[in-house]
Amino acid sequence: MKKHLSLNVSFAVLAGGDSRRWAGYPKALGDHFGLPLAQVMARRLSWQHDFMGLCVREDQVHWAMDLSLPLIVEPVSHFPAGPMKGAWSSLLMARAEGISWVLVTACDMPWLPLDIGLRLYQLATVEQTKGAVLCDALGRHSLCFLLHVDCIDAIERLLESGEQRVGRYLSELQLSRYRWQYDPAILMNRNKPN
Repeated sequence: MKKHLSLNVSFAVLAGGDSRRWAGYPKALGDHFGLPLAQVMARRLSWQHDFMGLCVREDQVHWAMDLSLPLIVEPVSHFPAGPMKGAWSSLLMARAEGISWVLVTACDMPWLPLDIGLRLYQLATVEQTKGAVLCDALGRHSLCFLLHVDCIDAIERLLESGEQRVGRYLSELQLSRYRWQYDPAILMNRNKPN
């Protein structure tokens, strides 16, 4: 299948969390039908967009290298760890590589629609926003969103303030909201090993 390279969209998979519900075992390495979750996500979304990498903290590189995937290592900084620091790190790499848009998703959402990047891109383009977030039918956000590199400064300001709530970032960035009206199981994440 042809990738939509003309959109200038790549994607990054966030795997920098502490995996508390997995008893500290890296969630990205968790088994999903015989493959690590991170590899499932990389394969699932790469049919349509180029894979920038798996975003991890510097102290996680030792296990992440076992996946044989490109890595985005969050720069050491005073910013709090969390998904938005991973998104910010991914956007910095995208800007350096001349990429305009980044689809950012958690490593534990293996049922995402294959064309979710295209759907979010189309909505952001029609509504002329700097991105879009995948929401459930009630409007609750998931950890799957498309961001333009123009969001870097706004995200950096919120990181600087110590803000960690993803919803606050998404609201501040005034992203379009793509409400998923179909099977809600698509938006489920693998928060636990079983």
